[in-house]
Amino acid sequence: MKTSIGIILVGIGLLSIGWTSFSYTTQEKLFDIGPVHATREKTHLVTWPLVGSIAVLAGGAAMLLVGRKA
Repeated sequence: MKTSIGIILVGIGLLSIGWTSFSYTTQEKLFDIGPVHATREKTHLVTWPLVGSIAVLAGGAAMLLVGRKA
């Protein structure tokens, strides 16, 4: 069990180191007066710290080492 969790954590850690952010777009309604509608697209950026990615990778590696010793 510890080995499979370790493999998953190592995979997530490697992916998050290589892919540090993503963005998505939403539509925001500016006004809606009768037949006249106005919207705009707003882009949001989601990032996470590199230190967290390294911590997940290290935790997964530690789980792999503990799983092999048990």
